[in-house]
Amino acid sequence: MKAIHNKPLKKELPLVQWLTEARQLESKDRNAAINEYKQIALVFPSDERAFNRLMVLFRQMRKPKDELYWINKAISSFQSKFQKSRRSPGAAVSKLSKKIAHFTGLADKKGNSVFQTPPLDRWLKRKDIVQGKMG
Repeated sequence: MKAIHNKPLKKELPLVQWLTEARQLESKDRNAAINEYKQIALVFPSDERAFNRLMVLFRQMRKPKDELYWINKAISSFQSKFQKSRRSPGAAVSKLSKKIAHFTGLADKKGNSVFQTPPLDRWLKRKDIVQGKMG
């Protein structure tokens, strides 16, 4: 599948209206709807709805390679979003926070978070399923 490297056409519509139009377009022309969702995903990379619809459409069209491509793109987009939002506090505060997280079961021995945010855990499970079906 070709990656989209050209500049996305930013519509002058609010996100919700753009998603509604793309959803209505699904029943008429799936390929046009897919192109709309791709544009939405590129313009609004932190919104999960466009990624979810792309994954569903590719699943319905039985295109696992395309679905896997957009799953990976969504995962990397969301992981970079959550890593950027973290600030590093002082050494004493971070050490105490890691100990509390470990004792409460929210982190493993190395201090990595056990809990995944809702779209990420769902996408990681779906990625495993798609990779298993592909071979």
